[in-house]
Amino acid sequence: ERERERERERGSKATPGGMAFGGARGIGAKAPEKGVFPLDHFGECKTVMKDYLACLKQEKGDSLECKLLSKKYLECRMDK
Repeated sequence: ERERERERERGSKATPGGMAFGGARGIGAKAPEKGVFPLDHFGECKTVMKDYLACLKQEKGDSLECKLLSKKYLECRMDK
């Protein structure tokens, strides 16, 4: 038991702390803090959102064709 513990403490010399390239094993992803990107409760970006969704529908879901509208919507959300 102690030997296994020592092995874990030593870890790999190639990566700090013995972590694999994906990060420490057994530690789950952490959710973003609440309120980091709040919902558009007041509909301030609703027209831009509707334009984007109409574009997606017209382009059969190809978001690359609607990239500028997507950018415009995200900028609107970040400014509010």
